[in-house]
Amino acid sequence: MLHSLKVCLFFAAVFAALFAVVSTVFYFGYWYRLVAVSCLGAFVGLVAAPVFEPTAFARPRLVQAVSGLCAGLFAGVATGLSLELVLAAGVLGLSVGLLAPIWVKHIQIP
Repeated sequence: MLHSLKVCLFFAAVFAALFAVVSTVFYFGYWYRLVAVSCLGAFVGLVAAPVFEPTAFARPRLVQAVSGLCAGLFAGVATGLSLELVLAAGVLGLSVGLLAPIWVKHIQIP
């Protein structure tokens, strides 16, 4: 359990940093964009962690689904949506997380 948490945090931090560096290089001064891109990178890192390190997770699909759900809810709350739209964003994030094994292998790391 602790090992899988370390793996998730490591990949979330690495992907967030990579996305942030690219955003800083090309869009210096757009700080809201930097935060949004970093959060997107952290989400991709959380979802990609079970793909890169499958032995660390007993239920990788569950980790990906919960990460997607949390990312969707966070995005909805951060943008100030109504409760119904926050829940819809959570369901959309859950769907993206569940479909992660299909799309995560197509991500090109900057």
